[in-house]
Amino acid sequence: MRVVADTNVLVSALIFPGGSPEAVYRLVLEGKIELVTSRPLLTELGRVLTEKFGWNSNQAEEAVAQLIRVAELVEPPDGRRARGWCADAEDQVGTVGGPKRFDA
Repeated sequence: MRVVADTNVLVSALIFPGGSPEAVYRLVLEGKIELVTSRPLLTELGRVLTEKFGWNSNQAEEAVAQLIRVAELVEPPDGRRARGWCADAEDQVGTVGGPKRFDA
């Protein structure tokens, strides 16, 4: 299964251990599900980690680099936000957090 995780889910997985977001991230690390992400989402993640949670830029860059290593990097179609879209419902891409749209 391919999953797009909302930025809030990724932040929670990295900062607040023991919850559902961390469980999803562990499934990604174990290769049981495939994480799909985009540059806009990763940029937002880095910004949130530094601006809202006080991570230094090296910490945020390492977190983003780890996601790049374990995720499939895609581009949102037609400049749409990474959250809540699926180019083709038959791709079986689910979203974790954020709005769920399969009519793009």
